Amino acid sequence: MSNMDWIGPRLEALPGRISAVCRNLKTGEEFLFRPEMEMGPASVIKLFVMAAVYRGFETGRFRPEDRVPVRRQDCVPSCGVLTYLDDGKEVSLRDLTELMIIVSDNTATNVLADFCTIPWIQGEIENTFGRKGTFFRRKMFDAESSRRGIRNATTAADVGWLLERIWRGELVSPEASARMLETLRHQRLNGKIPFRLHTLENAPKIAHKTGEDDGVTHDVGIIEGPEPLLLVLMGNETDVPAFERTMADIAWDLYHSI
Repeated sequence: MSNMDWIGPRLEALPGRISAVCRNLKTGEEFLFRPEMEMGPASVIKLFVMAAVYRGFETGRFRPEDRVPVRRQDCVPSCGVLTYLDDGKEVSLRDLTELMIIVSDNTATNVLADFCTIPWIQGEIENTFGRKGTFFRRKMFDAESSRRGIRNATTAADVGWLLERIWRGELVSPEASARMLETLRHQRLNGKIPFRLHTLENAPKIAHKTGEDDGVTHDVGIIEGPEPLLLVLMGNETDVPAFERTMADIAWDLYHSI
């Protein structure tokens, strides 16, 4: 019996395919809800792209300051800013990675995918990080691949593993982990896990990444309170507004229960 078991009925009340990992990183206490279920990750897959890019920096495969042109044909809709800037702008790999996470820039993600190559990124996910439930198979907004049934995938367990390794300074290197954690703290999409916590006078830092699509909503990250809390809350084919309210409430109640 876990003191986090109260989370279960809240998730069970939601429609669709719901998966979660909640863990107190100080005490080790945890609550798991279908952690190995395959999930459509939406933008949460960008965490694994970021990790692979930092692995490339660490090994010298490429440098953070290397610049890549962003062409009009690279631009895709929705999240981000690069689509709306001048054609042909050159952006460093580090800045592309920051944009991919902080504003979930889809164009930045696709430029990184082309530069690094999808097979190399997937090789890092499987062989370097050892994640067997995560698959980066196509770029963002790749309608043709989607029609052919080519989809990205992950699990709450894999996402939780990645985030905990970052927090502990064990992913790629202590320096790379610290930089990735700082990037996640700068997240600008804060309507889920942080929504209520941000109203506190001494609000905790929250290092996190969201994901959204039709019927899909996720928020995954670490609430950096006195007892750091890992939260991976993922929903496919769900009631998005209801789940997002539930995410905010779980984060609030969990933070105040320690």
